[in-house]
Amino acid sequence: LLCTSVVLYVMWLNVYSILRYVIILEGLSALLLAWILCYWMRRWLGLCLGILAAASCWAFTVAPDWGHEPFEPGPYVSFTPRLPQVEPNALIIFFGQPMSFAAPFFPADARFLGGVQFEVEAYPPEHQRKARQRRNLPEPYYQYRFEDQIQNTIQTHPGPIYIMAVPWEMMLDPLTLGRYGLSGKKENCTFFNASINKYSRGWDLCRVERTADLAAAGKTAPAVP
Repeated sequence: LLCTSVVLYVMWLNVYSILRYVIILEGLSALLLAWILCYWMRRWLGLCLGILAAASCWAFTVAPDWGHEPFEPGPYVSFTPRLPQVEPNALIIFFGQPMSFAAPFFPADARFLGGVQFEVEAYPPEHQRKARQRRNLPEPYYQYRFEDQIQNTIQTHPGPIYIMAVPWEMMLDPLTLGRYGLSGKKENCTFFNASINKYSRGWDLCRVERTADLAAAGKTAPAVP
């Protein structure tokens, strides 16, 4: 049990280092602590250490925030200036960060895509390791049907296409947009603020264009119903 806990901790430390992924270790640590206490409970020292450990856990444990937004009176979501307008029958792609909170405020005929991430290589070199660790989906997902569905939805959409993302320099990165046959220019972006989000108080909504037929180039699978 001790060896398993140590190995899992080292693996977690190198692969994730994110607290919510350590729940297995937390469960094992309880068993490990119980075993240690059972071993030492034969002596008064063990009993004293157990009481001290329990008191320390009670005194110093702090519940994590997990990035929750603080309560704000008034409208749950507000935009400053107002949310940019999109053309009818628009496809809006949410890039990188969670931002589906904005979807109900767009026109009813708009369509939305999520789960689209920036290429790790698009980040500055000093941030690439952290970006690779914090990806919600691992890089191999590009090889499977999820990526095919995203590409096919973009290629077959009959209306205008927009992307919404934190206004980073890599937002219109050709490496990422090219994966979907898209390109964009910064002058076609509109900046706005949102009242709720831990990642950024500001967002860009950018009109992009299709520049390549991925199906003709053999880069997509047949459309998935």
